[in-house]
Amino acid sequence: MKKGVIILIIGCMVLSLCACGNKQTSQNNDSQSEITEDESVHGDDAETESIETVSTEIEHTQVVVGTEVQEKPQSTETPAPSQNTETPAPPQSTETPAPPQNTETPAPPQNTETPAPPQSSEEVESESESEATEQEEERGKYLVRDQNLSTASLAVGDGMYDFTITTSNGETVMLSELLKEKDMVLLNFWATWCGPCKREFPYMSQAYNLYKDDVEIVALDIDAYDTQAVVEQFRIDNNLPFKVGNCSSSWLFAFGSNSIPTSVIIDRYGTICEIEVGAITSVEGFTSIFERYID
Repeated sequence: MKKGVIILIIGCMVLSLCACGNKQTSQNNDSQSEITEDESVHGDDAETESIETVSTEIEHTQVVVGTEVQEKPQSTETPAPSQNTETPAPPQSTETPAPPQNTETPAPPQNTETPAPPQSSEEVESESESEATEQEEERGKYLVRDQNLSTASLAVGDGMYDFTITTSNGETVMLSELLKEKDMVLLNFWATWCGPCKREFPYMSQAYNLYKDDVEIVALDIDAYDTQAVVEQFRIDNNLPFKVGNCSSSWLFAFGSNSIPTSVIIDRYGTICEIEVGAITSVEGFTSIFERYID
């Protein structure tokens, strides 16, 4: 309805403007009778221009009025462009992993030597003799030579003094020579009147008979009143299978003992390994000692 009223108002304005124009033209014709055709034409042109101007204004007014009347749609603001976010930096380039270090090519397995052909019996015998020679050279290597045992002071771990004795039956015995054949020597100090000495001799004899191939026993009477003949008779009466003789009591004292029986254990290398003071009254007591030093 509003649009119709507006259009009606615009139409009245146009008619009013046209009437005013015609009235002005009539007045001009009355006052100026001598208007040339050219001027008339010029007036007509002016009128035409005036009409066109009014029409233009009317159109402009219409447009303006139409614009005002027309309900403008609620303008929605164009959403502001999102704040410029910086273009994310590309992920940092990780350095290309270094190629694995060249591992050296494993060396080919070492050539195993071709097994030697079986040795002949002569070669085996030759090697056995060579080993035996080396062992003989090792035997008695810790013995102390050319020293007097009567003035010695010895303990376990010391090298034994080499000595030479004459047994009750007249045999000459040297310690260094015994160790060339035996794995150990038991040096026993005793006396014919010593009861503990007499009690241990049977066990000593039995053990010796079991190990005599590897063990030697030298039993020395320390009593100065026991002559060689007395000692020999004792050996026979007690059926002692090992070597028996006599010596100075100072030999006993050299090992820090003043009691009998005392037994000193000497290994194949000539080292003093044990000093046993007192009687050993079982076969096992002796065999356990022997087994520690024989192969």
